[in-house]
Amino acid sequence: MEFAFNILVGKCAGTGDGARGIRGFADTKTLKDKELVTETDDFVKVHFAKQEGARPVIKPFPDGPAEVNWVAEEVARLVDEEHVRPDDILILSTY
Repeated sequence: MEFAFNILVGKCAGTGDGARGIRGFADTKTLKDKELVTETDDFVKVHFAKQEGARPVIKPFPDGPAEVNWVAEEVARLVDEEHVRPDDILILSTY
């Protein structure tokens, strides 16, 4: 959750109109007021989601097509081998 939250509304999310809209939609002000998130200079610490299980996969790729192929293969593996429901899979991308 923390990784995804920082991709969407953290300091690296950008400052354009879209980024401000996402921060408003996520209501980061209320989350801060209720101490559900804490912002530092470069990271938002999430206090509202219990973390358990596997850590996020962060993997470098030589190019976009290699990344897309890996994601497609990993989703197929999760669904076929681990019986994960497709609607339980979240994919974040900067594209």
